[in-house]
Amino acid sequence: MQFPSELANTTLGDVLGALYRAKVSGCLQLTEPSGRRHSVHLDAGVVSHLQSELGRRLGDVLRARGNAGGDTNRAIERHALGGARLLGEALVDEGCITRRELNDALAAQQRERLEALFELRRARLRFSVVRERLGSAGQPLEPAEFLRGKPRARDGRRPPARRWGHGVVKDGHDLTAALALLGLDDQASPEAIRSAYRRRAAALHPDRHPDANAVERVSINQRFARLTAAYRLLVA
Repeated sequence: MQFPSELANTTLGDVLGALYRAKVSGCLQLTEPSGRRHSVHLDAGVVSHLQSELGRRLGDVLRARGNAGGDTNRAIERHALGGARLLGEALVDEGCITRRELNDALAAQQRERLEALFELRRARLRFSVVRERLGSAGQPLEPAEFLRGKPRARDGRRPPARRWGHGVVKDGHDLTAALALLGLDDQASPEAIRSAYRRRAAALHPDRHPDANAVERVSINQRFARLTAAYRLLVA
């Protein structure tokens, strides 16, 4: 199977449609000009799993769905520092959430990530085929969720460029995820962004955690780096 190697020459809907019709199993990789990568795993043409930094983190999804009370919130923060286990599995094992709540949150996260991928305008495309069907780690998405109503080249439709604040366009970057990392929405002003960053950076700065062990320091540094990258993207 052949399709364009650049997303600029097609649409994600066309690519997923071709893979669905061919009933292939494998991994579609999208690499942005910045080097950021996203992977869409398919089982017999159906999207079974996505790997991407786009969209909200699982803890934020659980909070938005009302599944994270006081104890669960504390567990989320604790595991975010440690990072040794998958957050969802740890929360289920500790009785903070049910298996169904986890599966529903993961499904919502997958749909959110897929919608964010449809907004990408530029990325290199590469597909790796596997000969055997892949087992799905969660509930696969229905074809209607990744095909129906999506932009297609035959319709002359392209994903709309994401806009933020006063019509500024930042092509190929997920500004919603960056804002969510700062606890803000799409209507946040530059002043609100700076204020939120200063507040969160002060609490998360590695110097504020002198008693953290080696594993915790690595996690804190990574979270601080993500926070700073999100801020720079929004104010650049």
